Amino acid sequence: MAIVSPPIAEIENLRPPLNGGERRVLDALLTLDDGWRIYAQPRLMMDQPDFVVVHERFGVCVIEVKHWAEGLYRQRQDGAIEVREVNEWQRTNERPCWQAHRYRKTIIEHFFSPPEASTEDWPIVRAIVVLPNHSTTDAQRLLALPHVSKDSEKWIRVWGRECLDDRLLESLTGSRRPQDRHPDPARLHRLAYHLSEPEVVADQRRPLELSDAARNLARNPNRARIRRARGPAGSGKSLGLAARAALLAADGQRVLVLSFNITLPHYLHDLAARHGAELGSKIRNITFTHFHGFCARVRDEGSGARVLQPLDGDQSADEADADRCEHLIDDAIATYVAGVGERYDAILVDEGQDFKARWWNFLRNYVRKPDGEMLLVADTTQDLYDRSAWTAEDTMKGCGFNGDWTDLKGSYRLPPDLTPIISAFGDRYLSDGAFDPPAVPDDHPMRKEAAEPTTRRWINVDNPHRLGVLLAEGVIELVREGELRTPDIAFLCEEHAHGLEAAERIAASGIHVTHVFTDEDGEERRRRKHRFWGGADGVKGCTIHSFKGWEACGVLLCILPTARSRRLAFVALTRVKGLPKGRPAVVQVFNCDPALNDFKAIFEREFSVAEVPALGGQRRLF
Repeated sequence: MAIVSPPIAEIENLRPPLNGGERRVLDALLTLDDGWRIYAQPRLMMDQPDFVVVHERFGVCVIEVKHWAEGLYRQRQDGAIEVREVNEWQRTNERPCWQAHRYRKTIIEHFFSPPEASTEDWPIVRAIVVLPNHSTTDAQRLLALPHVSKDSEKWIRVWGRECLDDRLLESLTGSRRPQDRHPDPARLHRLAYHLSEPEVVADQRRPLELSDAARNLARNPNRARIRRARGPAGSGKSLGLAARAALLAADGQRVLVLSFNITLPHYLHDLAARHGAELGSKIRNITFTHFHGFCARVRDEGSGARVLQPLDGDQSADEADADRCEHLIDDAIATYVAGVGERYDAILVDEGQDFKARWWNFLRNYVRKPDGEMLLVADTTQDLYDRSAWTAEDTMKGCGFNGDWTDLKGSYRLPPDLTPIISAFGDRYLSDGAFDPPAVPDDHPMRKEAAEPTTRRWINVDNPHRLGVLLAEGVIELVREGELRTPDIAFLCEEHAHGLEAAERIAASGIHVTHVFTDEDGEERRRRKHRFWGGADGVKGCTIHSFKGWEACGVLLCILPTARSRRLAFVALTRVKGLPKGRPAVVQVFNCDPALNDFKAIFEREFSVAEVPALGGQRRLF
């Protein structure tokens, strides 16, 4: 049987789900032998075709499926497709043959057209449009392409239901007895790497795996009105919070989910959407945003502004200058006092150590409904803005908290063999002792299925000006090795100059990059953060501040020679996500702090199964 990506067991959870016609095509493709590789709904640059099939001898075929009922569609002379609705023909945006041309062109240009390529290579990449509810004759008559040259049309064919039976091989290869076209294995490998599904995308269709503590956070069995929870990175705080939001939304309640960072709401939205899908509910009742963006929206609603006013000096950014935004809260309070502004049934705050008591009390006293619910989750180890003092007991008593903290233990995100390394780093270099050391909990999923050891590399650098170049070289090398997909790789740094240089060099190598870096403050930096989304294609480039709360299977980071940079490095290391499925997580550190040079030996040392029982054996490091 042909090999399918994603695995056949997960096909039913694709987003969007396969329709009836696509399912029939997939069932036919599954009858092929194991020399074929089928990619269902893969990402192809800016497109997402229904299927791409690859064979090491016969080449590539892209498949666009149209589950159209007979007699309901027609094509005009200009190629536009119309659909019949209530005895009238309405124009649609459907153009399946042109889509097939675009898919094929994209594959040829990006994967099969180096400068020395010739037109003789073109038959290696084909495309077909399949209408499973039509005969091939009717399908070809319906989608006859006007004004298309025969040479171009030769590699784009339209098929009906016959191709799903005895003519499947012919439709994919162009011949009943296909010839070996000798495609370049390196090009096929590069295409397969691009089509294979990133972990961050696969996660979107999987249910949230909640620990007992996170599940308790989501269910709120005691029906407490104001709660607080804390725990180390990866302990399940964000998962429990997002699951709680989805449960409340499923009950019809209006929920506000807030963070301080601009980028984090995207991640929380994805988590809540996954749990909402599991519950069979929508999450339209949840508002995800960052705190100062929320205050700005309330201010503008109060002023009747039709266009949101910009925040002064990019105050919504995740820099430690938010004190200058206090006037936003004054305006927001005035708006609520005037009777304008939506009140919510529940307000859930992630990364609560980044907040202030005044911000929390504004939400509690003005934004929450009188009988509404509030939840704060925090990790003082991740305090990069020196604000966590407000979580001291005396201060929190004035914020409506009267119960104990809910403590979440252990880290479910981190690879088991990276956990003791991060703890050792904290013990040595976080001199104030303010950190919650991660541990491998007893119910860690990688205790059930042997985990791949992380691939770790520590490079001591004598010149900080080289960091951008080194980050870029590390990313390019990692992509070319091909063990991780580009959306699963993140490079993190403190200074935008280093990140921008790395992003430009990575892009110049032909690797797509999604990043937040700019060479100036202001609106563009904020826009980049709003666009930063885990599921976006390409390598991720981000400041450590803005990546707080996120995760990646491959993390590259740099350390500057400052005490502050050491805490940032600790936070960045906790962003690494372990992979239990035969692929190692990867972490590389470029260190410019001479006082940390000796940590290289600890960072790169091998662990035995006796030391870390969740490991199924140690693979060779770099």
